[in-house]
Amino acid sequence: MTEPEMPSSHRRENAALDIRAGRFGLAKAQLDRVLPLAPKDPTTHLYYGDLYRLQAQRAKNPYDKPLLVAQALQAYEQAAALDATFPDPFRQMGFLYYQSRQSDKAKEAFRKASEIAHKAGGRVAITLSDSFCVDRYRDEFIGLIRNRMVDLVFANEHELKSLYETSDFDTALS
Repeated sequence: MTEPEMPSSHRRENAALDIRAGRFGLAKAQLDRVLPLAPKDPTTHLYYGDLYRLQAQRAKNPYDKPLLVAQALQAYEQAAALDATFPDPFRQMGFLYYQSRQSDKAKEAFRKASEIAHKAGGRVAITLSDSFCVDRYRDEFIGLIRNRMVDLVFANEHELKSLYETSDFDTALS
């Protein structure tokens, strides 16, 4: 007796888990099986983008990176084109641009993701990461907070004091 065929949504989500685990070949095989069944599914294209972006990050040969980055960007753009109300492709493009040292494009992509999420009634969270990141992007972080582009900020005490350039934690919270 043969097992029933796995639904394409399950196969797609398995591919996402494989991507996160670094099992890129298996993930691509799963996505390649899903795409013909759901060619207009934005999440499938999003996962292809994640696959290529993470492969580019982990590529041992630096000559492989440009093609993988281009494939990731194309997949994210396809996901965004298929569903203009889906913020995830823009968030992921932000990561891709940031990793490619294109900070202006990264900021714009993150702003677009925030705008789409808020229009859909969603919430947006950021993490300040570390005080170096805060020092480097202080104005951008403060702008996002003041302009209500983010709803929740994750930070430790040191990061928060660094953001508001104070040594007093209570002052930073106010």
